[in-house]
Amino acid sequence: MGAALFSGKDPTKVDRSGAYMARYIAKNLVAAGLASRCQVTLAYAIGRAEPVMVQVDTFGTGLLQDDHRLAETAKLVFGLTPGEIIAQLDLLTPRYAQTAVYGHFGKPDLPWEKTDQTKRLREAASDSKGAAMPGVTKEQIKAAKKMTAIEFLRRYRPEELVKGECRNEYQLREHDSFKINGETSLWHWKSRDVGGRSALDYLIYVEGMKFVDAVLSLCGESPAYFPAFFPAKAGKGIRSASGGGKQEKVFAYLIRRGISREVIDACVRAGILYESDGYHNAVFIGKDEQGIARYAFLRGTYSNSKKPFKAEVTGSDKRFCFCLPPQGNSRKMAVYESAIEAMAHLTLEGTADKHRLSLGGIYAPREGSQARPFKKPLALESFLGRHPEIEEIEICLNNDFAGRWAAEHLEKAYQGKYRMVKNLPEREDFDYGDLAKERYEKLASRQRTLLLR
Repeated sequence: MGAALFSGKDPTKVDRSGAYMARYIAKNLVAAGLASRCQVTLAYAIGRAEPVMVQVDTFGTGLLQDDHRLAETAKLVFGLTPGEIIAQLDLLTPRYAQTAVYGHFGKPDLPWEKTDQTKRLREAASDSKGAAMPGVTKEQIKAAKKMTAIEFLRRYRPEELVKGECRNEYQLREHDSFKINGETSLWHWKSRDVGGRSALDYLIYVEGMKFVDAVLSLCGESPAYFPAFFPAKAGKGIRSASGGGKQEKVFAYLIRRGISREVIDACVRAGILYESDGYHNAVFIGKDEQGIARYAFLRGTYSNSKKPFKAEVTGSDKRFCFCLPPQGNSRKMAVYESAIEAMAHLTLEGTADKHRLSLGGIYAPREGSQARPFKKPLALESFLGRHPEIEEIEICLNNDFAGRWAAEHLEKAYQGKYRMVKNLPEREDFDYGDLAKERYEKLASRQRTLLLR
């Protein structure tokens, strides 16, 4: 035992924090009904954050899984690095008066005495086939845990981050009792007494996402875009920054993507596209029937980025995704994964004869993995409810595994009630944005050749 042990004040010392976490895991395993008795052992080595051993002993009382599998299940559900333990058990909050007498365990008001992980443990233990959890793999969970909460918030919720009073401290605009360190990413939501470090923990405990949905979203396999959690106030639409009337970077970016100036102009005039102040993102707007902006999606315009910035604006309502209206009345519509693909397809076809709706991303399982039940896209269901005149739905998703999977299920879901037309790009792994960009680059190359003659 190290000198810090239970009398120490340094929460990074696993002599103490590891013992708390072992207690926390054991209590939750018993509370979940996975064992009647349980002992958890954690072992750490200097210079390694992850434990070198996680051992569970149920003394022959384990249910559903053997002790080894229960240990593997615990590793999936609980963060076991010193930083994750500190965050999850809120060890930076002093509790010396509580622990100075009558021991450190058995007191219900201490964080490591909570049994709030029982549902996740039962889900993880229920899959007899050896998967990490129904719907996700161990590899997916590991990948999802890599993104920190501060990284997620800066990328997908920048409008919600507010600088706190202390150095490197931030809080949420909607929840001032939520504190997060900008360097370590350790966060704690005081009013709910929950904490963590990873984006996965944040999505589950703060935004209330289900474990599997959060994992798939962070892996880019559930909708590629994160739905905004904090709802807009009724009748006021979403919060969005003014574009200030300047659209140069958006025009340049979209033209390079192969979208015609006429289509861009039409979107700007309709108030469904503008360039944001500051970061010069392209902002794609979805409006309700009264013309109030209910949805906004940001797309970075910097072409040198390997992974361009994408995010839904806080307060976006996915029932009102970006939609290109037809000229005049139309009983036809087409659906796309993104706004850019809708604009690209209109550019390629040249006729505004149908509603062109972005679904704001699609769900599809990893190729070869177990699929979740298909759910009708919220954007499409809501649009059809508002437009009972629609007779034909044209499916214009990407020609990759995800697009083909979603197209097949969309066709089955709406067959009979609507005339279904599947119109994926002929080339595999291409979308209509790729085709429009390719055409633009060929025309540009041809023009350069003519100028050089």
